[in-house]
Amino acid sequence: MKQVASLIALAAVVVIPTALWLGWNKRMSLAVLLLLGYALVLGTTWWKAKRQ
Repeated sequence: MKQVASLIALAAVVVIPTALWLGWNKRMSLAVLLLLGYALVLGTTWWKAKRQ
């Protein structure tokens, strides 16, 4: 569980500056956030399945 939390923290560290950097185009930054969030969910699900 600790690894999942650190993974989410790492994603936040990447996502937040990216979103701020893309702030000039809110629709674009929203799409990037959605894609990164989706990738994080898929990665976490895969990682959990792999561990079992």
